Amino acid sequence: MIKNLILYPFYAISALGMTIIAIVFSPIIALFVDKNGDLPYLLKWFQTPDNPCWGDESYRLVETPNDSVYVRTVKWLVRNPAQGFDMVLGGSQSTDTKYKVCGKWVNEGNENHAGIGGVLLVTSDKYFHLYIIIPLGSTCIHSEFGWMLRSSVETKIIHQEVSFVFTPIRLYTFVK
Repeated sequence: MIKNLILYPFYAISALGMTIIAIVFSPIIALFVDKNGDLPYLLKWFQTPDNPCWGDESYRLVETPNDSVYVRTVKWLVRNPAQGFDMVLGGSQSTDTKYKVCGKWVNEGNENHAGIGGVLLVTSDKYFHLYIIIPLGSTCIHSEFGWMLRSSVETKIIHQEVSFVFTPIRLYTFVK
């Protein structure tokens, strides 16, 4: 883990640069999405690895039901900038990886973050994941740093690929 702690600031700077590029150029990148919702190989760094470029079903039906496919795609690319690049900075772990968890899982029993704040630190032999939620009235500040280990702890399924994450500030509105 020491090596990754040393590399993290450099990864964060490159991820921040790619995020800015992804957001600025998302209207142009969206023009290259094919009929299956995928980007061509040379643009894969800008696509979420687990969903098409126009978003998952919940996003399409709940958050953007009246948007055109193009507008929905631009919004998805801005909402999830350069996640393919984050996978490049990610890593791999074995299915028997052991985790240490410090803090309280902030979503425990409350799927929509409604008014619950907290700090969670998950570590493994190679990676760390710091997850913070600070409630502010009807919204919250959500911050994440490290590599995506939280979902492995939450689902009890060890994901062999872990993506890099550097999200200093993301605002969410609490769903009632």
